[in-house]
Amino acid sequence: MITAKQTLIHPLWLRLTHWLNALAMLIMVYQRLAHL
Repeated sequence: MITAKQTLIHPLWLRLTHWLNALAMLIMVYQRLAHL
């Protein structure tokens, strides 16, 4: 059984990890460009 609270938290957690992933990729790309 899934509670309403869990259905609210889950998409938020997915969005958060997605943003962290994107941010990490941006930092990696930025560092590579800075080294060139």
